[in-house]
Amino acid sequence: MKRKTVQNSITASGLGVFSGKETQLKISPGDEGLILSFGGKSIRIGENWKHLGRCSSVRVNDADIKLTEHFLAAARIWGLTDAFIEISFPEFPILDGCGLEWFQMLERGKASFLDKEIEIFTPSKTIIYAQDDIFLCWKPSKDLKVTILYHHLDDRIPVYYETFDLKNENDKKTILKSKTFIFEEEIKGLLEQEIINHESEKAINSVEIIGQKEPGLFIPAHKCLDLIGDIYLSGKFFSGEFLSVRGGHASNQKLLEKALKK
Repeated sequence: MKRKTVQNSITASGLGVFSGKETQLKISPGDEGLILSFGGKSIRIGENWKHLGRCSSVRVNDADIKLTEHFLAAARIWGLTDAFIEISFPEFPILDGCGLEWFQMLERGKASFLDKEIEIFTPSKTIIYAQDDIFLCWKPSKDLKVTILYHHLDDRIPVYYETFDLKNENDKKTILKSKTFIFEEEIKGLLEQEIINHESEKAINSVEIIGQKEPGLFIPAHKCLDLIGDIYLSGKFFSGEFLSVRGGHASNQKLLEKALKK
């Protein structure tokens, strides 16, 4: 399998869900991995990433570029290994709240295959991260499958035990179409903590609000999307079979850290 970039540059713009600010982004052909540029400085994705509360980020030019996970999930699912990504504000736009718009954008840019072969990263042995009631597992495999066990103390949420196989086109579509979600009663606290602001409300259609909308398959599917995006923070084209029990951005990154140390 050859490394893959876009044939044509593509642009995107939209609101950041945390800042409420407009962001412009340009994805251009590249051959040096996934390079993220902000404020005149660039960094290779795979360096300087971290967990930021309700999202993941990559630090460039002394700024944390927030909400990387939806773009990176779409990039891994599409097969993007190399590109030069320029961003005007330190937050990826929320767009549709999932990965579908990013994926469609990459499709419009068309694929260009490089001469180099992809080195697929998968652990040499099963990696486990566990803390309290959180448990994540990454088993070596040539495939990419994610099983999400999601159980919440809130009785409005059913228990989900769902496996998503990236070879299955229906599963792939389900993952890409799954919006981020929030509990209605959380919004006030997020405003008070200044994690979001009233400008963020302009992006509210990109978010599923539990309490206004019945829970559905988008809950475990979005957890799967986030996990794929978080693991691709490594910049390594990865495979494997994952199990996530009550996982989130912080634990996904802890699992990745353990895998990279092996």
